[in-house]
Amino acid sequence: MYASARARNAPRSRRPGVELLVLPFSAGSHAALTETFVIFAFAGGQRPPVVHSEDLIGGQLRTKPADVRVYRDAFADLRRRALDVAQTREIIARTGDRLR
Repeated sequence: MYASARARNAPRSRRPGVELLVLPFSAGSHAALTETFVIFAFAGGQRPPVVHSEDLIGGQLRTKPADVRVYRDAFADLRRRALDVAQTREIIARTGDRLR
């Protein structure tokens, strides 16, 4: 994480409803290496969830429930591989000390 991003995100990670997790290199290969994605879930279930994904040539909205499930599974895998909140805060603090 860049020093400027660390400086902004470390305090934000302590806000209610915000969770910052580090995915270490030791986590190995994972689905998010090929593209970035965001899962949009709407309050109250008024609309079904939607995924926006981006690769090197553009973005795409995915609305089919089976497609959304693939991305939810990928996100769950990322969460399992990531450091927990306390470990993340510790590594950001340690790394930040080296970057100053």
